[in-house]
Amino acid sequence: MPNRTHSPNAECTKIAPSRWGVAMGIYICVYVSYSITLAFYAASFPRLAHNTLRIRELRGMYEQGKVLVDVYEQEEGLERSKISSLSMARISPCSHSASVAITFCFRHLARSASS
Repeated sequence: MPNRTHSPNAECTKIAPSRWGVAMGIYICVYVSYSITLAFYAASFPRLAHNTLRIRELRGMYEQGKVLVDVYEQEEGLERSKISSLSMARISPCSHSASVAITFCFRHLARSASS
């Protein structure tokens, strides 16, 4: 029965020792680039939250003196959290895609080592 796992860690066990360096290089590059992308993406959350319609309306009310600064800051923080939660739910499939890509590379290395 063929192994149907998509875990890159499980695929590491099939690689010949001579290919281990290449496999780890691919593994490290993929996860470092994924992490960097995530960090830069997450850095945009405050700006996104600051420019939503709800926060712009609240900012207008704050500037007119209808809303206290504590309320404004709390609402902006909640909006940032909401955007972060929604985006992380969307990013999770990308993490799975990265794992599948690594698994594919490892399988290719394992096949080329055995032939």
